[in-house]
Amino acid sequence: MAQPKGLSPAEIKFQLTRRGITFAALDREAGLPPGTCRNAARRPHRAGEAAIAAAMGRPPRMIWPGRYHVDGSRISPQPGSHYRPAPQFGHRQNGARA
Repeated sequence: MAQPKGLSPAEIKFQLTRRGITFAALDREAGLPPGTCRNAARRPHRAGEAAIAAAMGRPPRMIWPGRYHVDGSRISPQPGSHYRPAPQFGHRQNGARA
């Protein structure tokens, strides 16, 4: 049985923006390194997930059901499919410099 995916990173960003919150502001407020919450929207990161969930007023398991058990405890270790690399846009010719 396939795990439900939950909200997409775009949906998470939309809902935060609707509340007047940015990923960068969440990072600063939670004392996280820059980019943590943005990355947590795409790949598992416990602290980033907690900051996003608190800002959205929902438990993390409702946002990312595939990362959490039904009882709300976090799946550990996370499945490898949750760590796919981000898509790369553009390309280089063989041997050419950027």
